[in-house]
Amino acid sequence: MENLRITKPGKHEIKLSLNKEGENLEWLGIIDARESGEYELNLVISHIAPNTFGRVVIKGVAENGARIAVKGLVKIEKQAQNTDSFLAMKILLLDKKSGATAEPELEIEANRVKASHSASVGKIDDEQLFYLRSRGIEETKAKNIIVNGFINFD
Repeated sequence: MENLRITKPGKHEIKLSLNKEGENLEWLGIIDARESGEYELNLVISHIAPNTFGRVVIKGVAENGARIAVKGLVKIEKQAQNTDSFLAMKILLLDKKSGATAEPELEIEANRVKASHSASVGKIDDEQLFYLRSRGIEETKAKNIIVNGFINFD
């Protein structure tokens, strides 16, 4: 799986293309917005050839008043028949000062495709935090465990 990790505020443009018939793409993007500022990611996934497969996941965490804005477009060209594509955006807000928007889009010109997207923005699950706290883990450490698990850090 290919990866991208954004740790500083700024604007980022990513273009992923599936140009060869039968090409597969698995891609993970991490936005670690724990430093205050504006983090913007514009992502375009283009399926140009037929029989392509794409799985793109964007995960983000925002803290200290950081703002994350993610826009993602899955574009399937007319000749890209039998495409299978999925785009997921998941953002975790770690405090009340931070915010995020996630805007996935599909632009489909082919008629034999499987394409979908999902987006979610939320806070740490109270039940997960309660479970770790009930096992004797201090709250700050419990939050770190949840965040690290969410964004797959070591």
